[in-house]
Amino acid sequence: MDIIAVHQSVKFAKQWVSAGKGPLLMEFVTYRYGGHSYVPDPAIIVLDRRSDIHLKHVRSRYHLPHP
Repeated sequence: MDIIAVHQSVKFAKQWVSAGKGPLLMEFVTYRYGGHSYVPDPAIIVLDRRSDIHLKHVRSRYHLPHP
């Protein structure tokens, strides 16, 4: 979720691999904010309490608007 961290990580990985230091595995953890495209109305998706709390935390941490 942090675009700066992603950019820095990918830049480091490119330099690492280009220098011939071997392969590098990168993992990016993301969060889906909306419903799947096949759901006619994303508002009908019911999130369990844990997902709802996590979503509120992510939105507040990254200053994201509520849909």
